[in-house]
Amino acid sequence: MRRTTKKVQGKLLDKSSKLLLSNCSVTITLIDAQNSDNRKKFEVFLTVDGYKPELDNKTHLLRLDDDLSGEVFISISTSELPGIKTHFKVFLQDNVWGNLEWFMKI
Repeated sequence: MRRTTKKVQGKLLDKSSKLLLSNCSVTITLIDAQNSDNRKKFEVFLTVDGYKPELDNKTHLLRLDDDLSGEVFISISTSELPGIKTHFKVFLQDNVWGNLEWFMKI
């Protein structure tokens, strides 16, 4: 398997109000199976400053660019020392994440 990783800055927004919840650092890894029969998949993590348990296990909007945003579900992955940073595993939920174009664009 071949892996391509990109790190970008993003914004986590409230799904309903579109208000900014937090700026975040996003790490996206494209896992490209060598066998063309297997689908490509993404492994995504995001990090926010501070300890943010109120964001855990909820659906939000992730904005990576002015014209690139979509729904994600996030769950706390690890926490460094509480209060410094919180790491979340990201589950891509929107159709916008269903192709490679968005990954190539960032």
